[in-house]
Amino acid sequence: PTWDGRLFDLKKAAASKTYCDEVKGICADAGVEITELSTHLQGQLVAVHPAYDAQFDGFAPAEVHNNPKARQKWAVEQMEFGAKASKHLGLKASVT
Repeated sequence: PTWDGRLFDLKKAAASKTYCDEVKGICADAGVEITELSTHLQGQLVAVHPAYDAQFDGFAPAEVHNNPKARQKWAVEQMEFGAKASKHLGLKASVT
């Protein structure tokens, strides 16, 4: 999951091809290949109807809870990170 930095640091992957190469190497050593990055959770936070603000806050980091504009900004940034990380990983597909 790209939203959980404990497994995969999306921001770092967007900034560093070296990090992406390291992750690809770890995966290859384990006999698996990354075929796409999923940004489903972040993508659904780009546009949230105000009636659902409280419910959707649970999908965002605590520092943007109760602040729809900050949550949206975070989500858009995450989507941009996903695109850059995908490029660094040599991926042609993305799921959101």
